[in-house]
Amino acid sequence: GYTLIGLIAAGLLLLLLPASYAVSWQRVFNTAIIEEATLRSTVQIAAVCIVGNFWIGLIATLLGAVQQTSWISLGQLIANLSSLGLVFLLSWTGLSSIQYLALAYGFSLVLANIVLSIRFYRTYPGLRPRAHLDKVHVQPLLKVGLQFFAIQVAGLILFSTDKMLITQLFGPGLVTPYEVVFRLFSVFTLLHTLISVPLWSAYTDAFHRGDMAWIQKTLRQQLLVFAGIVCMVLLLIGIARPILVLWVGKEVVVPAGLLPAMGIFIAVSAWNNVFAMLVNGIGEIRLQLYTALAAMCINIPLSVGLAKYAGLGVPGIVLGTSCSLLLAAVALPLQTRSFLRRTPQPTQP
Repeated sequence: GYTLIGLIAAGLLLLLLPASYAVSWQRVFNTAIIEEATLRSTVQIAAVCIVGNFWIGLIATLLGAVQQTSWISLGQLIANLSSLGLVFLLSWTGLSSIQYLALAYGFSLVLANIVLSIRFYRTYPGLRPRAHLDKVHVQPLLKVGLQFFAIQVAGLILFSTDKMLITQLFGPGLVTPYEVVFRLFSVFTLLHTLISVPLWSAYTDAFHRGDMAWIQKTLRQQLLVFAGIVCMVLLLIGIARPILVLWVGKEVVVPAGLLPAMGIFIAVSAWNNVFAMLVNGIGEIRLQLYTALAAMCINIPLSVGLAKYAGLGVPGIVLGTSCSLLLAAVALPLQTRSFLRRTPQPTQP
């Protein structure tokens, strides 16, 4: 896995770095304040860090396989503390260029996975990887791995286009209120992720043991957790504005409708996550792949249509992304229902 993903990552870099010279980054980011060369080098730094982390980030999968997902959360904490410290250091030393900022964030992600890798392979020395590519394992790795990779790429594009669309349609200035509101509501995303991600490997274990009763019970519990998150999101929509004033001051003006639009986005994402953990755990991800690719394709035209032509502005972009996610919001529960119906249930004594 390390060898194969490493080769794929190297191939991506060989494509991305030369291709970065063929793009007008000032046009992409809708700004003339920063020089083209500066933007290009920043994008190149980000590409190297993201692709490198894609390779070394395999440690998260291994930690999930041995059901030590709490260490994944520790890695996120390490990355956040490291980036915070580096940004403070850059501010203190006056090296506040955008290239250094990209390097600080990218290095923090890589550092966290390096720390997790050292800890993991000290605990499991027999699993230490070496440069090796077994033809027997290449096909299954490519079959399942590329599907997950395609889902991740589709998700990356889907969730990262909002800020780009805001920049293109309304200017970089409106990215700030969007990002502030997103960060506030993402507390619920983080909370739900901490609860649901450990279930991926647990679902896999229960599925192979035939413990359908545990799977059904856990799924019902997850639906109750989702209901609790929806209630907290509704509460936050009502009290978000005074919280934002205390947090960032009155200078950041939140567009009307952005708060409920963001609440809808968080709720739909959490709903999809409930069922995605189960279908990922049992390895039936083809339908999720199709919905992710379809959502990626319709997201931009739908968001532009709602934001620009329907006159909804920035909230329209968020609603467009939420509507794109509705494909999975319908398909994944139906797939889960079909799976639970066709799987033999244990005989009651």
